[in-house]
Amino acid sequence: MMRARLTKLLPMVLFVALTVACGESDITSSLKLKGPVGTYSSIILYSTSAADPSIKQPNSGALTITLAADGTTTGHLHLDTFNGNPAVDADMAGTWVQTGNTVTFNQSADTFVRSMPFTIEKINDHVWFLTGDDVFAGTRFNVKLAQSTE
Repeated sequence: MMRARLTKLLPMVLFVALTVACGESDITSSLKLKGPVGTYSSIILYSTSAADPSIKQPNSGALTITLAADGTTTGHLHLDTFNGNPAVDADMAGTWVQTGNTVTFNQSADTFVRSMPFTIEKINDHVWFLTGDDVFAGTRFNVKLAQSTE
């Protein structure tokens, strides 16, 4: 009787196991091997007023951040004066955590970087992007950071 139940349950258990294993994205499985470790630089750092999207400031600064294998970060953020906010120069020293296809930062510098989740995008085996888009203090930040692993 017990053996008959196990025989009926086995295909279901195998199906669930295969679904979970095959359902993992290429990005996630690849990052388990090498992770998003490396230096990223902004290729897009675009600011708009959340209240009036017609007020725009493309290329409104620069962000470079290095994600070390030990979970620490280094780098620098510069933002131009925009939308009533003063210019910013901030040290990106802190830590980073990856959860699935998302990277988050914990830093003492009070900038949008520590509050914005960044999505990992694999362009090819040698190029990775971190992309974020969110509103802070009345300003919408659209950020794309590129890393080349070559």
